[in-house]
Amino acid sequence: MMMKNTFQSILLLIGLLFFQSCHSDKKTNSNAGEPLVINVTVNDSLYQDIDKNLSLSKLIRLDSEPMLTSIKRFRFAGERIYLTDETARLFCYDMDGKFIYKIDAQGNGPGEYSDISFFTINEEKKEIAVYDNMRAALLFYDMDEGKFLRNEQLRKPNPTDACFNNGYYYYDNRYHYNYPNDKDLHYSLLLSLDGVNVSQSYFPHDEAEHEFSFTPSATRFYLSDSQLLYCKDFDNVVYELCADDIKERYRFEISGMLSKEQIEKKIDIVELLRSDYAYGISDIYECDGILSFRFTQKGFVLSALYDLRSNELIYCGKALLEKPCDKVPLIGAIVGVYDANFVSVLSPEYIDFHKKKTPDLINKLLPDYDSESDNPVIALYSVIP
Repeated sequence: MMMKNTFQSILLLIGLLFFQSCHSDKKTNSNAGEPLVINVTVNDSLYQDIDKNLSLSKLIRLDSEPMLTSIKRFRFAGERIYLTDETARLFCYDMDGKFIYKIDAQGNGPGEYSDISFFTINEEKKEIAVYDNMRAALLFYDMDEGKFLRNEQLRKPNPTDACFNNGYYYYDNRYHYNYPNDKDLHYSLLLSLDGVNVSQSYFPHDEAEHEFSFTPSATRFYLSDSQLLYCKDFDNVVYELCADDIKERYRFEISGMLSKEQIEKKIDIVELLRSDYAYGISDIYECDGILSFRFTQKGFVLSALYDLRSNELIYCGKALLEKPCDKVPLIGAIVGVYDANFVSVLSPEYIDFHKKKTPDLINKLLPDYDSESDNPVIALYSVIP
């Protein structure tokens, strides 16, 4: 009798394990440890000398032709720079800023799109994946020459952002308006091996957030060399997306964070923009022990630097650069990491503004730069040990 009961217990245990394995792709998170808590206080006077932490490594002047509008997104891959602008074109440059090719394919024919909602790069297959939201399609192009390869329909989900890393296409899936009955897709983070078929899903949709039609940031994925971070809209937790796991990495504690109650009440967007609430944690990049991030409060987008080595807030305010200095004569918002350097995109208007204030310094760095006819400049900054 004891042997029979033991055998039944083993069968029950196997059944439970099988049931768990069949449902392991529906997760909240798979955190292996506690996240680092980062307390943030807004105080412009905390930080005056950026050259104590960062130093300009390189300025990459993009060829003046073809002329770009404002840069929407960019990505470093295979010793090249890929970016899109406001005119739905994708450009490729080498690391010296020399123009290589562009994808300018708005239209109705094969290999053409109505718009570029976002793009990501699969370096394993040497492909660029362009998402066209209007046509619910992924268009794949060769990353070396920009040649059209194929078109894949992506009727469901309708992602708001994507990034390829660790062998997966990661999709930010904020809304499920177009598939209310497909409960398997009511998750904020979806993973796909081929870009089309969803294989894993994380973070069940919060109905209040789903119905609140306001998006604080256009991007939710933040790639620092090979490290990929993810933060949902209106969340204060940042996750690291690893090859076989998802970990809570940072938890931000900011005074006046937008509460769930305000989201449930569907606070007026104009009122929100004018309020003291903090929200929209974004542009979260880690480089050599320094964490850079941004958020919105009191109508301003605030930039912050945090020293992970000493667990101290270095700066949090409206501008990283108080005044030009030799080590850091120019710096805009940090929007990436490449080869252990923070990355910033300097618009012609920004360069022109500083050129009027310190003409000798800017002319030395960017001789003959003309804000009317030249393109943006990509700047790299190293962390001072």
